[in-house]
This record gives sequence, C-alpha cells and structure tokens, in this order.
Amino acid sequence: MNTIPSKFKCAGFEINVEFVDKIDKGTFGCFDDATNVITIAKNVLTDNGLVELSERQIMNTFLHELCHVFQWYSGKDFDETVANIFANFILEYTETKTI
Repeated sequence: MNTIPSKFKCAGFEINVEFVDKIDKGTFGCFDDATNVITIAKNVLTDNGLVELSERQIMNTFLHELCHVFQWYSGKDFDETVANIFANFILEYTETKTI
C-alpha cells in the first residue's frame, strides 16, 4: 500500500484515495465520479465474515479503480470487465518488469 498515492491528478482534476476497513458485502473498492474519490477496502465482507485483503489484492483494486477514473475522464461508460483486464495487465507489468 506504500506505492498507492493519497491523491493524484487526472485530466486536470484531483483524485483522492481513501482506505476504509470495509465497504459493502463483496466490494473491494469504488470510484465516485461526483466527489473524485477512490475508496479502497482493507477487508471484504463475505458470507463467512470479514476477510483481510493482501497487499496484492489491494493494489489490484486500486489499479481497477484507476482504470475507472481513466474511463470516466475519457468519456466512456464504466466497464467492469475492461477495468479488471487492464488492472490485471498493469499489475503483472509492474511485478515482472526488469530495470
């Protein structure tokens, strides 16, 4: 979580990132385009109780919500499948790149 920013700009708008203990059942994160806030859960509520998310899951969630920010400011509708695919590709890239 150290590499997830607390805020950044996209298309000239400031986007804030907030961490919470949990959101709704099964929800890892969300982007609110009205407030420009990405909310990331540290835990996910399941039928069996609260499950703590790994740092990798939290990073993937951030990247997923970041894709929604890009979708919003590029004038496209939110698409969960595309956001998932791009978040997975970006995470794999960042974990496997050689410098």
